[in-house]
Amino acid sequence: WENAHAELWENAHAELRGNAHAVLRGNAHARSFDNAIVRALSAAVLIVAFHYSTVVCQDCKPKIEKHGSCVTIVRTKQMMHTVKTFCDTVTMRKGKVVLYKSVRPDTRCDFYTGRIKYEGVVDCPDWDANPEIECGNGLPLSPTPGMALSYNRGLVLECEVSPKDIAVYAPNVTKVRCRRVNVIGEYKGESA
Repeated sequence: WENAHAELWENAHAELRGNAHAVLRGNAHARSFDNAIVRALSAAVLIVAFHYSTVVCQDCKPKIEKHGSCVTIVRTKQMMHTVKTFCDTVTMRKGKVVLYKSVRPDTRCDFYTGRIKYEGVVDCPDWDANPEIECGNGLPLSPTPGMALSYNRGLVLECEVSPKDIAVYAPNVTKVRCRRVNVIGEYKGESA
């Protein structure tokens, strides 16, 4: 209800009211009312929509039982990013991309292996620029401190990376993989 947010997977079911919104995958089912927003990511999704609710169909054609003329249906495709489109949306400083990394506060090492220390210039030991790789073969950094913290709750470092040292996994830019990172220091901004 109201401003709630939910992700529904497999055979989950939800009723959305007010300004609630949900993302539906698999065989999920939702009934939306008032100003609720439903985002469908699977053709197997079933949506019953009422009042002024909005249904966003992303890369699929779900079954929509639309009741009333005030329901809005939007058909769209997922944004598939490149290094250029990613760089168009992030902070740049003197030709470098500003990115963030959450590290272990006591060692400044990564959470995954505990062996890569983020000080000065850091090079990835197993770099692969293939954009079809989502995880691994790169140093993962995020475009905002909050996104970095969503992967691991630690000390956030501000870094600079040359665009030529970034690999972007097209459907997800909450993190990118980097070949070489220049650690500027601890992030001093507001809490994320």
